[in-house]
Amino acid sequence: MSDLTPDTPGSRLPADYYSQPRTEAERIVPRWLTMGCGALALLILIVLFAGGAFVGSGRAGKLVDLWFETLQSELISQTDAQVTPAQKTNFVAELTTLRQQVKAQKIKGDALLPVIQSMLKATSDHRVTSAELTDLTQRIHAINTHP
Repeated sequence: MSDLTPDTPGSRLPADYYSQPRTEAERIVPRWLTMGCGALALLILIVLFAGGAFVGSGRAGKLVDLWFETLQSELISQTDAQVTPAQKTNFVAELTTLRQQVKAQKIKGDALLPVIQSMLKATSDHRVTSAELTDLTQRIHAINTHP
């Protein structure tokens, strides 16, 4: 032949490569890996769709109530010495009212976002000050009075 196309090529020519089916020995990634990743991706999509349907149906109120109950105990346990018992009582009363309204589906999830963000910010340093607890109580009261 010529210098461009040797008699015995070291690798297959592109035309030969694409004209013949691949064998298992030539695969870069095993077939089970590609099938497994595809199945996992499908499972994730199904779980996300089912989770969205669950949250959209309104039955997630009990989960949110349970989460608020956990946050309430964490917040109270992280208060510093300047927080008075009256502040704690007011906070617990407002949060209990909010939890009841969430469970009864009277409050939409987007209204809770500022309260959740404030709670996470207040507990980020594992110490809740008097000002932070008062701010949280006022935010929760505002949601309770204007659902």
